[in-house]
Amino acid sequence: LKSPGVEGVRSRMFNRPEEWQYLDPETQETNSYSSYVWDYRITDADGLASFNVTFDDDYIGDHHRIFDESLFSSGSITFDSMDDYRLYIRVFHAPIYDIEEMALSDSDNLLCSENDVFDFERISELENYSLKETVFYSGGYGSGLVTLFSEDLMLGVPNLLTYQYGSELNDSFAFDVEVVEGDLLPDTNLMTISELSGSFESNNLIPESNNNNSYLIQGMPIVVTVTNYSGVSPFAEGNVQFSAYVNNYGIATINITDYYLNQLDPGVYQINIYAPSRTLTKEAYRFVTLEVRPENFLKFGEPTMRLDLLNWYDSGWGGAYFGADYAFYEDIYPRLTGYLATPHNTTSQWALSDYVEVDFFAKTRDIDTTEWSNWIELGSEDIYINSLVYDGLYYFELPLGQDGEMLMGKEVQLNISANAFYNQTGMEETYREQKLYILNLSLVSSTIRNDSEIFQYYTDSDIGTQIIGDNTAGNEYGVERYFEYTTDVDAYGIDSDDILLNLRGFDSVEIVNVTGMKDYNVTFLKETDDYTIDGNSIDLKPQTTLDNYSDIIISYALTIDKNSVL
Repeated sequence: LKSPGVEGVRSRMFNRPEEWQYLDPETQETNSYSSYVWDYRITDADGLASFNVTFDDDYIGDHHRIFDESLFSSGSITFDSMDDYRLYIRVFHAPIYDIEEMALSDSDNLLCSENDVFDFERISELENYSLKETVFYSGGYGSGLVTLFSEDLMLGVPNLLTYQYGSELNDSFAFDVEVVEGDLLPDTNLMTISELSGSFESNNLIPESNNNNSYLIQGMPIVVTVTNYSGVSPFAEGNVQFSAYVNNYGIATINITDYYLNQLDPGVYQINIYAPSRTLTKEAYRFVTLEVRPENFLKFGEPTMRLDLLNWYDSGWGGAYFGADYAFYEDIYPRLTGYLATPHNTTSQWALSDYVEVDFFAKTRDIDTTEWSNWIELGSEDIYINSLVYDGLYYFELPLGQDGEMLMGKEVQLNISANAFYNQTGMEETYREQKLYILNLSLVSSTIRNDSEIFQYYTDSDIGTQIIGDNTAGNEYGVERYFEYTTDVDAYGIDSDDILLNLRGFDSVEIVNVTGMKDYNVTFLKETDDYTIDGNSIDLKPQTTLDNYSDIIISYALTIDKNSVL
C-alpha cells in the first residue's frame, strides 16, 4: 500500500492537494493550479503543531486568471468586496505509507503553489523521520472557509491647520496626509463578520510597522472638502473637492490655491478628508480644523484664573500669539517625563509585532495618614511601542495636576507597568523576549520654563554601560534622524543640543547606518566609499550623489551608563 491516507486508501481529505486545470485568459494555454499552502509540522511533546500563514498573495488576480474562462462560476456571488473571495482550509493527520505520494511534483509550474508548498525538493527533510509512527492513528481532519476582509487605513493629519492672510506663501496652501495600514487592537470580544467588514475608528487601530509604502495604498486617491461646522461649503462654486494621489512614501499632498483661500473669511472651518474604499482597502475619514487668520492676527485665550473655594490651587489657562511665538500658560503642576525605547528585534519574522504596552499609575494618601488610595491610571491612552527604528526614543510627559489626575497636596507613589500581552501567545511559543528601556526618567516642575527644577530623577547602582541600538556588523540599527539632502550641502548630522547627546548618563554615540534615495530607490551608503564621519556628522564624498531634496537617514547607536537606565 503506497498511497497515503486512512488504511492506505486514497482520499481527498487525507492526501496532498489536487491539481486542477484552467485556461489562461491571456495566453489561451491550458495550465494547472493547486493550493497556496501545503506544508507539514511535527507535533511537540504536548501534541501541539503551529502553522504561521501570511495572506499576502494576489487572490483576486489568481481568481480571475483561473475562472474567467471557466464554464461554471467560482461560487462567488458579486465580487463587490474582499469577503466575496473565500479561501478553503484543511488540516489533517493520517497514516503515511509513502512520503513521495504526499509531495507536489511540479510546484514551479503550478499557479498559486510557487511558495510555501511541500514538493519533491523537500522530501529529504524527512529522511530521518520514521513514518511507521504514523500508523498507530486512524487519522482525522478539520476544514472550513477563511473569509478575507479589506485592510483598515489610518489617515495622519495634524488636528489644527492654520492659514494666515498676508503670509509670504500666498500662492497656495498645502498640507500632507499620511496614509498607513492599520491593525485592529486586540480585544477579548469576538466580532461578527459584519463588524469585521466595517471601518474602525483610529483609536481602535494601531499602525502597521513600516508599511506606508505598501502597494495597497500607492496611487490611492484622497479627497478633501472644506465646510463650516454646519456642513455648508464657503465657496461660490459649491462643494469643491480637492484631491491628490498617495505617492510611493504613503503621502498625499493636498493643495488649495489662492483663488479658493481668498473666498474664506477669517474664522474656523472643518476640513473633511476621505479615502474612498477600494477592493483591498476600506474607506477612511479624518476631520480636522482649519483656522483662517486675518493680517496682524492676535489671539487672546480663556480667562487666566478661575477661583474655587474647595480647590483653590486650580487654575485656568489661556494663550496668545506674538507673531509666530505662542505664549504658553503657566504650568503649575509637576510632570513625570522620560523616553521609552525597545530593541529592533529581527530574530524572527514575527518579532517586530511584539508590542510593549506601557501604563502609568499613581496612588495617593493625605499627608500624615497611613491609608493609600487605589491605583489611578495617569493619562487617557496606553502607549504601544515595538522598535527603536520605528518609534525612536518615545517621549512621554504626564502632568500630575489639572491636565491629569489631581495629586497636589498629597503623598504620591508612582508606578510604571509594562506588558507584552499584544503578542503573548506567539512570544511564549517561540520563547521570544522583548526588552524595554526607560531613559531620563524625571519628576520636574515644568517642561516649558527656563527656571524648571528637577525634583527627582531615576538612578540605581548598576555598573557598566548599556547600548541603545546595535553596532554589530550586519545588524546595525539605532535612533534614526532625517535630513533633507540637497546637492549644495555635503555635511549632515545632529547638533549639540539634540536630545541624543544630552540624555542623563550619556557616554557616547556612534553612527551605525546611513541610507539615502538614488533614482527613487533606497540606497545604503558605505563609510569611506560614500562618506566619512566627522564627530556626530557625516561628510559626503564628491562622487556621492543622491536625489535632490530627498531624505538622508542617519542611525545613531547610543551608549548610556547603566545606572541611568531603567
